[in-house]
Amino acid sequence: MSLGSAIERAVGRRWLGVEFRHLAALNAVAREGSFRRAAESLGYVQSAISGQIAQLERAVGTKLVERSSGSAGATLTPAGEVLLGHVGEILARFEAARVDLRSLAEGTGATVRVGVLEGVGERRLPPILAEFRKRFPDARVVIDESATDEQNFDRITSGDLDLVVTELPLPSGPFEHTLLERDAYVLLVAADSPLLTLPEPPGAEQLARLPLILPTPVRDNDRLVARLRESLIDQPAWLRPRSVAAVQALVGARLGAAVVPRLAVDPDDEATVAIELPGLLPERIIVLVRHREREYSDAVIGFAELLTAGFRR
Repeated sequence: MSLGSAIERAVGRRWLGVEFRHLAALNAVAREGSFRRAAESLGYVQSAISGQIAQLERAVGTKLVERSSGSAGATLTPAGEVLLGHVGEILARFEAARVDLRSLAEGTGATVRVGVLEGVGERRLPPILAEFRKRFPDARVVIDESATDEQNFDRITSGDLDLVVTELPLPSGPFEHTLLERDAYVLLVAADSPLLTLPEPPGAEQLARLPLILPTPVRDNDRLVARLRESLIDQPAWLRPRSVAAVQALVGARLGAAVVPRLAVDPDDEATVAIELPGLLPERIIVLVRHREREYSDAVIGFAELLTAGFRR
């Protein structure tokens, strides 16, 4: 055996000493920016995290973390950043395995848990659910419209949700998506609004003069306000209800006008009218999100296929 081959084998054996807890520690240090906070997030003492990082560095043969002298602060070295890029994928696979085994043990494979945007469920899901019940009579579907997008992404990562219907872009994580629908924004006004008598849809200048009512954002970043500003509509909303249904009720009471997704509007509400805004605001791109590492049950796969086909119809 050549010296080079012997060195390669020794390095390979050393990497076999890398343990899952070492990778979790590196991920926590990168996320928290200190050994102390990383230890708190994982339920360890600080010395345990320091020891796990030291063991990981010995196993891979290079320094991964720069310790700040005199404090518990820490930053990743270039080598640490490279390894961290792989660690996220590894942790996602382990988490997916844990969730799949839990589902198998609890017998939850016939339950489909779906987080959806407001309005999507009542507008699109009834015929899809009816068809699903025919194909999977023993399965159960749980639809949840209550959480924010950030919560739903956390829940699909942890396995508390199987699927999420949301809009692009997605955060980084173990996610893959399928296009469902392009949803335009509309201007919602009272049924007797003077804007309905205009020969063409109102433009940015007219919207900027309206008392706007906007729904509370489903994400930490207020994407609708950002889109309005991009269209030169920098008018702060004077009311921010939690739901589009509440927004529509306030508009019907002549308390203002609203810019809302068309899909979330109740078309049977006679007190309000939706005015199209062609070209004024970019559309929402609605997608179906899965955990790309999960081994889904036949019921979840079947529901995802019916959901995709139902939206496209």
